[in-house]
Amino acid sequence: MSWSTYGDNCADFYDEIYGPPQANVIRALCRLARGGSVLELGLATGRTALALLAKGLTVTGIESSSAMLAQLRRKPGADRIRIVEGDFATVRLPELFDLVFALVDTFCLLTTRQSQAHCLQHVAEVLKSSGVFVIEVCRPFDAEAEITDEGIRSSVRHELETRMSRRVYEVELLYPEVEDLDALAAKAGLVLKERHGDWCGSPYKPEAGRHVSVYGLA
Repeated sequence: MSWSTYGDNCADFYDEIYGPPQANVIRALCRLARGGSVLELGLATGRTALALLAKGLTVTGIESSSAMLAQLRRKPGADRIRIVEGDFATVRLPELFDLVFALVDTFCLLTTRQSQAHCLQHVAEVLKSSGVFVIEVCRPFDAEAEITDEGIRSSVRHELETRMSRRVYEVELLYPEVEDLDALAAKAGLVLKERHGDWCGSPYKPEAGRHVSVYGLA
């Protein structure tokens, strides 16, 4: 299942999956944006983008799922977000940003190392000289995950009791090991600036599998 198909299949209950954005996530992103311009990779229904907009940031988002964007456009303030419909691994934008970010394994929806490399190259092209790229990854530990040369492949199937009915959504993910992610970033001209275990700035622990990593231009 492609990542755009995933978005189309869960758009109508996506906000029930994740709920409102966490305050510590918004605080961290605002700190890193420093009052400037922001680009979200995988805009989805605009949960995070709208919260950043409310903090006075200028927000652009790339999203491939028309169903996700339809949900976003129904929300107050959506008309103030610059929406770019397309694949964030390949879309090229003319302007530069203070902050580019991809949350909650969104980067891992790109299921080949080549597409992940293209994404990082795109990020490097659109960062201001002092800008940063933030990526959140939560590596799986399930028995179904497969370790490959490209990373850890995982087929995720979730069942959720929504307000309307019980719903199921599935998605394929490719999790790069942190060393591989750093190597891909370096090839794109990015260097690691910070790595934490969560959005509160806790120390990164490899055994935990989760990291919030911040890159800047080399």
